[in-house]
Amino acid sequence: GKFVDWEDATIHVMSHVVHYGSSVFEGIRCYETPNGPAVFRLGSHMRRFADSCRIYRMPLKYSIDDMSRAAVETVAENGLPHCYLRPVAIRTGEQMGVLPQDTPLEVFIIPWTWGTYLGADALKNGADVCVSSWRRPAPDTFPSLAKAGGNYLNGQLSKMQARIDNYVEGIMLDSFGLVILQDDKGWQNAENLVPVVNSTWLKKNDKAATALNKLSATLTTDDL
Repeated sequence: GKFVDWEDATIHVMSHVVHYGSSVFEGIRCYETPNGPAVFRLGSHMRRFADSCRIYRMPLKYSIDDMSRAAVETVAENGLPHCYLRPVAIRTGEQMGVLPQDTPLEVFIIPWTWGTYLGADALKNGADVCVSSWRRPAPDTFPSLAKAGGNYLNGQLSKMQARIDNYVEGIMLDSFGLVILQDDKGWQNAENLVPVVNSTWLKKNDKAATALNKLSATLTTDDL
């Protein structure tokens, strides 16, 4: 790969991705530490990126190690102490049909200086959220396991409606009307929901305690 100046990072208006949302991506945080920038779970993110490409039959020619190395080099090249990284694979070309036959696949890693997603005030005072009237698609509609650009269209509707109604965020239920607690499929706009319960309730609900302990175990600093 090569580094591209910001103003030169463009695609053609006839690119397949413009008309059909044919892209997959990851959102990765790089944090400032005393030892320099540290990219959060880089290997896991790039593994999911490669999996998303495979699900949508996108011929990714770079390995997970290649992508991880390029992400680190991108942070270093831009001299960023912390940032958000957006690896994205997009179908480009100059054809109109929906079938991506012989359509080029271009891959970019975009560094972006991005603060707290919901704003600093949300960290201090919490965020007002609502249950969205929009729901996630049923499992057999399209492969939501892939983190694809087109998957986020109804997420945009949810977000816009929440802001119109003076909420910061909308919580989307799945097609069965259930809340997603551990968002391993990227179904929420950007956050996970972690339940908070008291010890008295947990003593009466052993099965719930077991499930929550497994979830909490992945939230330790060492494991993250």
